[in-house]
Amino acid sequence: GLAGLLGSGRSALARVVAGIEPAVSGEIRIKGTRVAVRRPADAVAHRIALVPEARATQGIIPAHSVADNMVMSVIGRIAPKGFVDRVRVRDIAEDMIARLSIKTASRDHAVSTLSGGNQQKVVIGKWLATEPEILILDEPTAGIDIGSKAEIIRLVRDLAQAGKGVIVISSELSELLTACDRILVMADGRAHQMLDRADLDDPEERDPEHALQAAERRLQIEIQKALTIKEASHG
Repeated sequence: GLAGLLGSGRSALARVVAGIEPAVSGEIRIKGTRVAVRRPADAVAHRIALVPEARATQGIIPAHSVADNMVMSVIGRIAPKGFVDRVRVRDIAEDMIARLSIKTASRDHAVSTLSGGNQQKVVIGKWLATEPEILILDEPTAGIDIGSKAEIIRLVRDLAQAGKGVIVISSELSELLTACDRILVMADGRAHQMLDRADLDDPEERDPEHALQAAERRLQIEIQKALTIKEASHG
């Protein structure tokens, strides 16, 4: 998970890893091997996928069908000679609709007819179709219903359990604490501290709700520490 206040550099870091923005410094390593990611095609080649924060403008084409949105990321695979294989489109769309429990009357319905939560699932499904090893989710539950939020958090845990790398950016600390094993606190475009999720728990707190609230307070303290260090360095 990536935690920090607005402007801390969380989304910028995601865009760098996805090849949308150039890296100013540092390097990207996948399973210990340094890789060059200078453009989105490089990221896709290394099986990195980004689900952007701006769903409506960067994630979907609202007037197009659920199926067409689902296969945008794999168009080269389903149309290798310039002609779209509609059977493969159907298979990919139906698989993702079932896998993500997308509520739609038909795969041929426009994405604009779906609820916000189901639109977000379409965006996630589009990138899962690429079979990524690393999935970056930027504010994945913003503006969606509680049921869809729970399903997306469950998907994150399932992907991690299957050995995938998942990076979650969220302004909701409870969401990061529920979804993530480690949380990187950022400020001013820099990494402040990497925290193990378990270290934020109070071993003496037995009530799950109180335990989560206590962990949120500890994480909030770390975010404030990062901000203080940033201000001190600028002062």
